[in-house]
Amino acid sequence: MLQGLDVPAGSWEADLLASRLTGYRESWLDELTLSGEVGWGRLYPSAGAFERSRPMSSLSRTAPLGLFLREDLGWLTRWSRVPEADTLGATAREIFDLLSEGGAQFAADLLKTTGALPDQLSGTLGELVRRGLVTCDTFSGIRQIVAGTASRRRHRGRKTRTRRPVGGSGRWSVWSRGGADQTDDTDESGQRQRAAEADALEQWAWQLLRRWGVVCRDLLRREPGAPKWWQLLSVFRRLEARGEIRGGRFVEGPSGEQFALGDTVRRLRQLRDGNGQGGGQPEILVISATDPLNLVGILTDGGRVPAVSQNRVALLDGRAVAAVTGGEIEWLEDLDDRTRELVEAELPAGSSSPSRRPVLTVESN
Repeated sequence: MLQGLDVPAGSWEADLLASRLTGYRESWLDELTLSGEVGWGRLYPSAGAFERSRPMSSLSRTAPLGLFLREDLGWLTRWSRVPEADTLGATAREIFDLLSEGGAQFAADLLKTTGALPDQLSGTLGELVRRGLVTCDTFSGIRQIVAGTASRRRHRGRKTRTRRPVGGSGRWSVWSRGGADQTDDTDESGQRQRAAEADALEQWAWQLLRRWGVVCRDLLRREPGAPKWWQLLSVFRRLEARGEIRGGRFVEGPSGEQFALGDTVRRLRQLRDGNGQGGGQPEILVISATDPLNLVGILTDGGRVPAVSQNRVALLDGRAVAAVTGGEIEWLEDLDDRTRELVEAELPAGSSSPSRRPVLTVESN
């Protein structure tokens, strides 16, 4: 359950999908986006995205983008900031107006209409993507722009006659984000808006439960598009009263109320009672620091592991026990020598640090 999260563009396939889907192929995502089932774009642009944006600034691998089911876009973006086009550069404004007035267009058509150079068009599309204003009907569109940016940086200062494709093989368009209804102030309109908001709140509540298993206020630091905690709290309490979810204290560390799916509670108790190992080999998983599962410093005290694709977090039976930042290993939990060697073997080479951070432990309920 990764929809509704803005993640660095270069991490989606390299770090997230490839680690979750055996034998992942780029064509799978292209087929889903081309069919219209899945869409992509910057779901939750911050105010800083507009203030820092400048004409011809390229889209980098670190630019945040989200994947989503198109049918869910309305409630996913109901509380998100509306993208602004007022401060676009001249070329970006021209492209945006062409897409707004003429509908979806291939990159080749945009080149022909505007007379822009291929690299100029890539930079302009990158600016529009970063602001959350445009998307493409295949993921190859963003893949080509990100790859082209990296290639230009490697070959900066060199002359080349290579002709690179611009924006992949798909069509670019201004995308409708859904969100709150723009209707009149009649009683009927107000009722529709209240009903839509109630539905969006429940959709968000279930998505958070499916994504995390246990939901608490601190987790919303990982969810920039989610409603406020006080809005979700009434939904969770109602679901608990209906017996559909559990409320209580399931993990140690986060403060405040916690809510969980019944299956999650059972699994947590099994993990606690068996210590997650059952006397066998411990399960070690190394993830990118850009992965949403990097909750170091969010559900625990201490600093966070920066969400940079080169950084890594090692999970031992689900607990974060080590991190690699800047090529150095930092141990987050005291381990016996044998277990430490097993974890270290899975991490990139580096030097260790004696620092330690508290970890989550399962409480009885």
